[in-house]
Amino acid sequence: MYMFCENDKLYLRPLILKDSDFIYELKEKNKNFILNYAEVSKNAQKEKIKNSISKDDELYLLITLKETSNHIGYIHSKFFNNGKIADIDFVINENNSKLMEESLILFRKELFKQGCIRLECNICSSNLLGKKILENLDFNLEGTKEMSYFNNNNFFDILVFASLNR
Repeated sequence: MYMFCENDKLYLRPLILKDSDFIYELKEKNKNFILNYAEVSKNAQKEKIKNSISKDDELYLLITLKETSNHIGYIHSKFFNNGKIADIDFVINENNSKLMEESLILFRKELFKQGCIRLECNICSSNLLGKKILENLDFNLEGTKEMSYFNNNNFFDILVFASLNR
């Protein structure tokens, strides 16, 4: 199977349809932190993944531990300007923030090597773990979209982070 990138602990590989149940369960567990989360059935999630896999301007990667072959999360990106800009989102299982950081370092390095110049990530202000991960990786907080996300009968700010390939 094609590996997008890897290190000694983990690898990132493109999603395949049989991964849709894992993605569905991971999103359900983390729905309060996923921007624009929409309640969908397992079948609908499978269709969304099928559509994403077929697009040239999207990349959906599964994060897997080498030692156990357990999946721990995903990174999803949409590309703009002929791949020069990537809008990313990610979800990780509980207590794996260091492995998410490692995954994002690998991902960023590979995308920059391929000519991407900007990674952008929008997160909900209540997503403290996501904020900490991006700050630890020296993503710059470029701005705040105040009260621009509504979830669980509350408005939240969206934080805009970016990492540039200079």
